[in-house]
Amino acid sequence: MGGAIALACVVRNPGGLKGLVLSAPALASGQAVSPVKAWLMRLLSRVAPNTGALTLPADAISRDRAVVRAYESDPLVFRGAIPARTLVELLDAMAGFADAVPKLRLPVLVQHGTADSLVPLAAVKPLYDRLGSPKLRTVRLYEGLYHEAYNEPERDRVIADPVAWLDSHRSPGRARRCRGSTGRSARWPQRREQRTRLRLHFVRALVEQVVTERCRGRRQPAIRVVHHV
Repeated sequence: MGGAIALACVVRNPGGLKGLVLSAPALASGQAVSPVKAWLMRLLSRVAPNTGALTLPADAISRDRAVVRAYESDPLVFRGAIPARTLVELLDAMAGFADAVPKLRLPVLVQHGTADSLVPLAAVKPLYDRLGSPKLRTVRLYEGLYHEAYNEPERDRVIADPVAWLDSHRSPGRARRCRGSTGRSARWPQRREQRTRLRLHFVRALVEQVVTERCRGRRQPAIRVVHHV
């Protein structure tokens, strides 16, 4: 759901942004929501908007059992059924993506596990193929990974992709300023490697924080510092 919200924000307010990274975004429902089910959800949204209409299985987020156990025991995780009003708002946002995504004019990175059952790849792949400009679009698919690719056993490889993507979209002027004078340029490869490693650790910490805290249903999510060695 977070990916759909991020894309909706970019579609409405594209100014000032230099790029967008999406992880298994729910951009289309595909065959998961039949017309009858959609009608029932809209009815509930009107008469009883807080009625739970969809429950997501915890074991579908990751193949790492430790991640699933942490998810299930985390008091900050909302484990109830998603309210009907929330689902209807998501469906309404999805309805507008088909016309909106081809108009994007900023670099976009999409990451998606092929074994994702919460957001099946088949449902969203047609939108991925039309997402912005082909020259600015990067789609990374991970064979056999579940919905939260950043929390899969292969997380280091998955997290390394946005790090490399950020490096590739850094402005040339900034890269030249970082290199500095000729005397400092010899030390540039070592410093660049150190900065890349620090960036990788920061991205991993941030992603694991956001995903594992889950913070759904909380108005002011708490942020906790995560240390990686």
